Amino acid sequence: MSEVEVKEEAMATRSPVRRAGRAVSAIVLVAIAWGGGCAERGSADKLRDDAPLFLSTTPTSVTIRNQSGLPLTDVKIVIVPYGPIAFAATVSRLEGSARRELTLGEFRSSDGAPLNPRFIKPRAVRATAKDIVGKSYDVEVAWK
Repeated sequence: MSEVEVKEEAMATRSPVRRAGRAVSAIVLVAIAWGGGCAERGSADKLRDDAPLFLSTTPTSVTIRNQSGLPLTDVKIVIVPYGPIAFAATVSRLEGSARRELTLGEFRSSDGAPLNPRFIKPRAVRATAKDIVGKSYDVEVAWK
């Protein structure tokens, strides 16, 4: 065998270590590219701090804050899970600049079953309300 044939044969057989290294490099590059595009979780759903209706979530509760300056009536907060059943809670009246914290146990499905965080994973929270003048407010934020 000549030197050229030996070199060609060596190049034709690929090392499994080399293939694994390339695979790892490709995975790392994809992860970096994906991570750069998703700089902040829920960044598309960010609300301004001066929004008329402000929603925030914790693992055990949902807080709604009225920043409209007028009392809100018929406030409905809906937890949208990964699944077909939504869980809702209502607040009949929320005064101007008032804040209300609702625990997850206060949210009920349409058949009256309480939200159990052990079995249901929330995806988003949606709130609708009307002020005393009749203006409607709609807000939706991602669950954090």
